[in-house]
Amino acid sequence: MRRQLAQLLQQLCHLPARSGGTSQVETPLRSLWQTKSTSAGWPHVRQPAVNLQGCTWQHGQSMQGFSSARQLLAAISPKKLNYAATLLRKLHIDDALLQCLASPKKSLRMCHKVLLSAKANAVNNHGLDASRLGIEKAFVGRGTHLKRIAIHGRGRSGLRMKYRSHLTIVLKEGLVKRFKKDAQGRRREQEVKPVMKIVRPLLERPRRSYGRDVQSAAA
Repeated sequence: MRRQLAQLLQQLCHLPARSGGTSQVETPLRSLWQTKSTSAGWPHVRQPAVNLQGCTWQHGQSMQGFSSARQLLAAISPKKLNYAATLLRKLHIDDALLQCLASPKKSLRMCHKVLLSAKANAVNNHGLDASRLGIEKAFVGRGTHLKRIAIHGRGRSGLRMKYRSHLTIVLKEGLVKRFKKDAQGRRREQEVKPVMKIVRPLLERPRRSYGRDVQSAAA
């Protein structure tokens, strides 16, 4: 019964007959897969979907002029860590390091370590110029949160979370895309230069007095 079914499949698929004396067992479906997979245009053959030449950095791609560093499972909330990453984006490497040292925040201490690692990778592994490095990307991902027991009164218990985050910082040598737009409405690329200016986060900035002294009004 199997031989008759195999012969019928060979006739329907127009496959060559099985040669005798071969050690490998050839079936009509396997022969069909081999002939179709080698031909062009078969959907099972994977083709590169996007041409990566000339594109911006993507994780896992080693492209010229870029350097990156990651910290996985950092013991901090992704929301808190993203505040620090937002503060460092599109800055010069020296300004970003100065910004991290000027604040006692835990999130900026983590960013400082990753920045030093990315700078060392750029100089030692990729041969980039340290004075022309800018932060191309700084993004935060959600890690695997840990579930723990929260003890309540009257013999009850609840659930509390220990948050974990992933931090990735990408450095680029030379031109970095700024948020400023030209007359055509396109983002222009310009050389990043150190400004050496400390920008205070929004939560740490003093309250506006609106033309009057806050201390004298409180007194």
